Amino acid sequence: MNPTTADVIACLKTDWRRLCASTSYTERVVGWLTAADVFAPADAPSSLAGLLDALEQRDRRLGRGHTDVWLAALLRQAAGSDAEGWLAVRVVVQAMVPSALRTARALLRAGVGGDEARAIAVSSLYEVVLGYRLERRPSRIAANIALDTLHLALREAQREGLGCDVPLEEVSPRHLVAEVVGPEDVAAAADLVRAASRAGLADPAACPEEFVGPYGEVVELLLWAQRAKVIDPEEVAAITGHFREGAPLDSEAAAAAGVRVATWKKRRSRAVAAVRQAVPQWQAAVA
Repeated sequence: MNPTTADVIACLKTDWRRLCASTSYTERVVGWLTAADVFAPADAPSSLAGLLDALEQRDRRLGRGHTDVWLAALLRQAAGSDAEGWLAVRVVVQAMVPSALRTARALLRAGVGGDEARAIAVSSLYEVVLGYRLERRPSRIAANIALDTLHLALREAQREGLGCDVPLEEVSPRHLVAEVVGPEDVAAAADLVRAASRAGLADPAACPEEFVGPYGEVVELLLWAQRAKVIDPEEVAAITGHFREGAPLDSEAAAAAGVRVATWKKRRSRAVAAVRQAVPQWQAAVA
């Protein structure tokens, strides 16, 4: 048994206890969150040991938007390459450990050994947190990290050939999404499906789990772009009709719209360019 993989969760617990014992670490992290208005100075936890519990309690009361605020505050600090940056990464990782353990269980179902499953899940979590692009994905941060960790871990397990006797496509997706991201995100995705179906962007019978994560973000962006009149319904159809699974050929789509193929392609290109240019406005609107 490789001690590095066997003890990864125990090592995280030991390391977290070490961090919790440091007054200076507590002061730095609480200072970041106080500056981001997550806590009032008088209400801030006095130790790292109670920090995550306090945040979880507030998340339950205030909702996902609150989670985005404190995770964003930590991820901004995590962008640095100094000791403070690493401390911020470590706090985010600790907050996401329950999700990483759910990812490890997904790997177990794929035939990966328990020690390797936990090691891959935790290393994938670190990689996702270190590479998270906050400016591009400022909302649903916890769900994004959880899903990215799941997908990266599954790919890594398959690449290393660690006993994956279940095909990747059978363990990666909709039936695991709710386990990894939690019921509140699936409920929000169900609301998104309803809104998207009213706008002609989704089938009303679509599975909500498919709208959690990056695909759901694209749908939200297109819904916003249509409401903000960045693009009109025909341009939305030109985009979604091209990129969805089983999309018709451009010649078929152009014929259905009663236009030439070149006109159809230009319409889609203009729509994509308009949406791309409007992304900063959308990010500001949902921040």
